[in-house]
This record gives sequence, structure tokens and C-alpha cells, in this order.
Amino acid sequence: MVAATLTLGIAAPASAANLLMCKVSNAGASRGRISDKIVIAYEEGKKNVLVFDRVISNYGSESAVGKVETDNAKRTTFVWEVKVTDSKRQHATMQYRLTFLKKNHGLRLTVNPLGYRGDVTGKGICTPTVS
Repeated sequence: MVAATLTLGIAAPASAANLLMCKVSNAGASRGRISDKIVIAYEEGKKNVLVFDRVISNYGSESAVGKVETDNAKRTTFVWEVKVTDSKRQHATMQYRLTFLKKNHGLRLTVNPLGYRGDVTGKGICTPTVS
């Protein structure tokens, strides 16, 4: 299903109608929980999305299935989960919430390790493309 490698170095399907190519400016402070580049493939009016980033690929998947949680004139919020295993073989589910601000193309990202303390946040900018 992967058809193209984007300029961000992340593979995404060629069939997606819309892509958000996002750069997270403070990913380095996240202790590996946030990738510096995230691609979201989605279609207008559909709830399901595909998310591609290095965190997902580091844990053995090509992509994660997510959903559109909010979509209005000001913002679109996407949510998805990634199952991870740390160096001590402990398993956790990381819940991601990325809000794309339509006016200035900014992004706000929150990562919540379910069942654990220690949310991390990211910020940056997304470039939308429509095919």
C-alpha cells in the first residue's frame, strides 16, 4: 500500500486525497516519544486517517490508523495510538493528539502514555497538500 516516499522521508499512500506534512520543532525533548516529522493522510468527510512517523516505524508498523476527533473552521484534531515496548520489556500504549490550526498551519501535539504519568507536548508547523 505504500506508494511514495515524501520529502520528509516517510512513506505514505499515493491514494490519499489530503496530506498534512508536519515538522515538530521540539521533538528532541520528548525522550523518543515524538517524531520530528509526522505525515497524516486523510480524506475530507472521512473519520479514519493514516499516520506515518518514525515512532510508529520504530515499533514495527508502517502506519497507525487514527481518526478525526474534531474538524471545524479553526482546527482539525487527529488522534491515534502506538503500542511500544521499552528497554525493560515494559509495554505501554501511547495516545497521540495532534491539533492542526488552519489559520497559521501550526500544530499542537500531546502524547499521553496510558496508565503512566508524564505527558509530553510538541509544537510545530504542518504543510497541507491536496491531490
